Amino acid sequence: MRNQLDVLSDLSEQISYNIPDIPVHIHIEKLENFHKYATACHWHPDIEFCLPLKGSIDFFVNGETYHVQEGQGIFVNSKRLHHSFSTEQRNCTYLCMTLNPYFFTKEHGDLSSFLEEKFGVSNDDVILLTDEQELLSKIHKLHDNTSDMLLMLSLAFDICSTMHSKIKLDTKNQLHSEHWMTIWKMTGFIHKNFADKVLIDDIALAGAVNRTKCCELFSVHLNCTPIGYLTDYRIQKSCEILQSTSCSITEIAMHCGFQSSSYFTYVFRKETGMTPREYRSLR
Repeated sequence: MRNQLDVLSDLSEQISYNIPDIPVHIHIEKLENFHKYATACHWHPDIEFCLPLKGSIDFFVNGETYHVQEGQGIFVNSKRLHHSFSTEQRNCTYLCMTLNPYFFTKEHGDLSSFLEEKFGVSNDDVILLTDEQELLSKIHKLHDNTSDMLLMLSLAFDICSTMHSKIKLDTKNQLHSEHWMTIWKMTGFIHKNFADKVLIDDIALAGAVNRTKCCELFSVHLNCTPIGYLTDYRIQKSCEILQSTSCSITEIAMHCGFQSSSYFTYVFRKETGMTPREYRSLR
């Protein structure tokens, strides 16, 4: 029988791994490519590393904000709601790597409980990497040696092992793990259904709570309303489509859950200060 986290993983952000045969996605990104210099809030079973290469970056993780300088890094634990942004809306070029540590349990199933001890919800959400130059170097090597499969496997395992030894139990997370489980369900529902008509009652039902509790959890832990979160997610997704495809404004509006192209344009302009066509022309 599937456990609750297995079911939740169906609602998580799906990572498109770009390293053959290894569940790793590693790339260099720029914050200026995202609406309001902020990526969409999301979560996934993978652990994540972010290394600013030029400029600094802020990270929201499970209700807390962390600032990371150039030359440093941040580790985000598995199944944490997070996104990167710039408070001052300045560009940052950064290396981002997601890695699924549970990949190594395919051949060694008994490792699952061992990994869950540290990558589970009751442990550290974040570790700031300020003096771990050896670890940061290994992550850079993963990016630079994608053709050497044996080296990549060794580095990926070594990175997981290093973080496993650093992660500690977080009593705060033990107290609030039920709240985050509910938030995962509700935000996961939004991620999966943002293209459809979604009401507050639908979001609350996904978390098995009433409307009042739903709004309270979003306000306290995410500093926004459920519909505000939904709108931000839709706008971010529409920005990604505007950048990467030649789809019509009407097609994008329908795909992102807006009732019409005119309403999409109205909301988009309100959120970004420009129309979708103007936004597309900048890229």
